[in-house]
This record gives sequence, structure tokens and C-alpha cells, in this order.
Amino acid sequence: FFVFYHSNLTAAVQRDQPAMLQSLHVEVSEGKDLKDKDLFGKSDPYVVLQVGGEKHQTTVKKGTLNPVWHEKFTFSSGPMLSVEVWDKDKISKDDLMGQGDVRLDESLLARLRGGKVQHWVPLFLKGKDAGDVRLELDGVFAPRPGHTPNSHSPNSHSDADASHANMSHAEKAELARRLRMQIAQEEAEQR
Repeated sequence: FFVFYHSNLTAAVQRDQPAMLQSLHVEVSEGKDLKDKDLFGKSDPYVVLQVGGEKHQTTVKKGTLNPVWHEKFTFSSGPMLSVEVWDKDKISKDDLMGQGDVRLDESLLARLRGGKVQHWVPLFLKGKDAGDVRLELDGVFAPRPGHTPNSHSPNSHSDADASHANMSHAEKAELARRLRMQIAQEEAEQR
């Protein structure tokens, strides 16, 4: 009895859950108020972006602390987008100007589902403000793995149970709430 309700309800919850982020498109638009790392002249900044093991780098903008790039990159999905701004040096090794992160959490993903999102990333170096980088983010979303429009049939509980193991605490709580409501409704209908 419980397995039947559980599998149907899990599938129903999955149908209501938003699709997963398949790929992330990032445009590095501009930097603002970057901190100068050069003793002589101005910095020559470039940005290094990383999601998981994927890395992309912008071109170097010479002699500016407010660079404009408008360069686009694509990543597979991951939990975090790392942003580093470096100063290109001809003689010595490049200097880190600042770094920041963008958590690809459900809050941001919900905004991405509505279209492109502009996001200012605050940069820090040794705990101090190091300027900001403006990114324009866009996502490509795909259905959750193992989820098909007809996955709610009574005999399809194996896919539902497998996805149940990957549910967050909040998703499990919502599933339990919906299950209790469905059972109560069916018991009321039987009376």
C-alpha cells in the first residue's frame, strides 16, 4: 500500500520539480573598481572562470582597472562558478587581483529559468574588497534523469525510488507532506 502511494507521489513530485541545469552560458561583461597590482603603470586584467574541472579565460585588457570584455563561455553544470581576476605581467608571474564565487544554488537557478541574469560578483583578496565583475548568466535546462512524462505509472517505482535517494531534506519533507495529504484525501473519500 505504502510503496504504491510512495512511487506515485514521488513521480508526481518529480513532475512538479524544475528541470536540471544542463549547461551554463557565462558572459564576462566588465570589471569595476579593480585594485591595481602594478607598481608602475596600470594593471592588465583578465578573468579566469572555473566550474568543476572546466576552465575558461578572457583576453587581457591593457592598462585599466575598469575593463570591458563581453566574452562568452559555456560550462557543464556544477555547484559553483569560481571567478578570478589576474594581472598579466610580462616579466614576473601574473598576480591575483581578486576572486569570488557564484553558487549555482536553487535560488539562482530559479532566476535563470526566467531568462538571462546579470550578476555582480564581489571580489576579495586577503579578506579585503578587490572590486567587482559583472557576469551575464544564462542556462540550458534538461529534464531530470530517469524522468519521462509517463513515469507516474503504478509500476514505475524503481526510477522514483532511485531519485528519492538523491532528494534534499526539503524535497523529502515536501514529499512526505504530499503523501500525508493524498492518503488523508483517499481515506476521506472511502468513508
